[in-house]
Amino acid sequence: MRRILKSRLSTLQNSVKKFWRDEDTERLKNRISWFREELDRWVERADGRDFALAANYIRRVREKLLTFAEAALLGDYVPYTNNKVEREFRENVYRTKRIGGSWSD
Repeated sequence: MRRILKSRLSTLQNSVKKFWRDEDTERLKNRISWFREELDRWVERADGRDFALAANYIRRVREKLLTFAEAALLGDYVPYTNNKVEREFRENVYRTKRIGGSWSD
């Protein structure tokens, strides 16, 4: 489950990098919408696997994970690896890993 979130976030990060090169606003808006949909799917999957705490947490911080991409649309550069994003993912790991469980999906 964690790998899915990381790969989706990496895709969004790459889209923002491309945006700074070619300034294709429409493509970045589409990618942000896609990322929101992917987060919603992840939350549904987490709820189905008894990760209710993690699902609720991602619901609450969803928009914070998009700050760097939405700021790029406004012409502001916000680093995507800041303490806030790293903390959000660390919290997610704490909430999804079961005691004695494995990291595999």
